[in-house]
Amino acid sequence: MTKNNSEEILEDYLASLEPWLQRLLRWAPPQPGDLEAWATADRQKEAVAIAQYEELLLRVPAKRREYLKRQIAEFKKALPKGRRGAPRKDREAEEAIRLHDGGAFWSDIGRLQKKTRDAARKLAKSRNRQDPGKK
Repeated sequence: MTKNNSEEILEDYLASLEPWLQRLLRWAPPQPGDLEAWATADRQKEAVAIAQYEELLLRVPAKRREYLKRQIAEFKKALPKGRRGAPRKDREAEEAIRLHDGGAFWSDIGRLQKKTRDAARKLAKSRNRQDPGKK
């Protein structure tokens, strides 16, 4: 694959930046001393350099796609992991327990919650209720 003019401009621009910023924009692993260089860098110049780099990336779709994929992957790493599986049904269980304590039959509770009688009873039992019993 031959380089086009836009790729050359992008590479020339990267070459003009400080080494730590080049590695940052290429998503390359940091080198010793990069953290100190970043800590003492001018944030406004850094923001301008990143904005200009991203503007130049618009002219090179393949590199832009790669850059955005990597950026999304890094953002996903930073997000907290959610719990797997279906959400808990505590509210339904509390309602079933309340209705059963009020004298409703499990079959009525199941019908009200659009479940079977046994599903309503087991849901209530799973919430550490002492033997929901059968009515």
